[in-house]
Amino acid sequence: MPLDFSCSITIPIYKSKPDYVEVASFKQAVKILNKYPFILLCPENLNVSIYEKILKHSNINYQFRFLDKKWFKGRNTYSSLFFQDFFYDLLETKFFLIYQLDAWVFRDELEYWCKKNYAFIGAPVFLSGGFYPFLNGGLSLRRVSKMKLAIKLLKYSIDVNMICGKFSFFEYKQIFEKKEWQKMPAEDHYFSFFASRFLDNYKIPKFEDSIKFSIESENDKLFNLNKKQLPFGVHAFERMEPWFWQKFVPVKFRLSNFKPIDDKSHKINLILPRFTKNKSLYIWSAGLEGRYIFNELKNANIIGFLDGNFETWGRDCMGCKIFNPKEVLSDFKSLASSLYVIVGSFKYSKEIVKELKSYGLKKNKDFFVPFEGVKKNDQ
Repeated sequence: MPLDFSCSITIPIYKSKPDYVEVASFKQAVKILNKYPFILLCPENLNVSIYEKILKHSNINYQFRFLDKKWFKGRNTYSSLFFQDFFYDLLETKFFLIYQLDAWVFRDELEYWCKKNYAFIGAPVFLSGGFYPFLNGGLSLRRVSKMKLAIKLLKYSIDVNMICGKFSFFEYKQIFEKKEWQKMPAEDHYFSFFASRFLDNYKIPKFEDSIKFSIESENDKLFNLNKKQLPFGVHAFERMEPWFWQKFVPVKFRLSNFKPIDDKSHKINLILPRFTKNKSLYIWSAGLEGRYIFNELKNANIIGFLDGNFETWGRDCMGCKIFNPKEVLSDFKSLASSLYVIVGSFKYSKEIVKELKSYGLKKNKDFFVPFEGVKKNDQ
């Protein structure tokens, strides 16, 4: 008997006035995936006129599903929604594509991915220098029957605990049993990892297939691994390494994601002093800003990253090692002639500058702050 490839585009919305990037993301879904039914999940009494106006001009079969506001209070309650049986009864299709409005699809490949018959497929998750064995749910294709089976698993007595990243199987089980929905960890970790370890025929893609479906971090590396082919879609294109996606997503990116703009009073200064040419450069912060700076200065002599988060020490970031700042800077006096630090965090720049000075480094002579002149409300 042939499989039924019916699939719905399931979009969670919680704003009556989405910003221009979210509108662009929504319009792209409508443009590319218009032959599928759209189900929009929203809190009760939300004004949906902006979304409805776009949908009415597309001849799409769509429905708004108004749910209790408690499911939209935050990340934890949103995650809890995926553990409710009633949620899957709303869908009426074999598969559903979760499409959050920070996603972007490049072409329609849904029938191809449905035929793969995965229980869950999404972008690989990169955290603190390595890829984790779970997948991101922001742009993810899931099979309804497998999600229901994964929920039933939490009702059984299972003695074997399992830990992945920050979460454990028992944590999900206890919260589910107590219905403490405000404490529910990330649902995609459970459905893409834990459920697959306990259930037979719960098919999860290999890494090589996942990056053909979607990517959201280490994008340049994964793009090359995928033979420089764009995936079906991307999640968090403006938040995660936006400098990469500017080439492919026709949306004006915001300064909050560190795209330099023409207004010199706001521009991020990445022109290093000439005397740093022969110095060993370190970027303090392996976060988004630090990786942006690395990308812009990739031809410079960057040795690695410094970061105050001990969980990142020794890990890889953009092909470089992340160091404990103390390990590098405690011998600053003997290295002063060869070492130079770039402050790679806007939010914590004052704290980083204070710590650099405590090691004897002097501003501009020994370290550089590229975010001066960038206003907080622009960030």
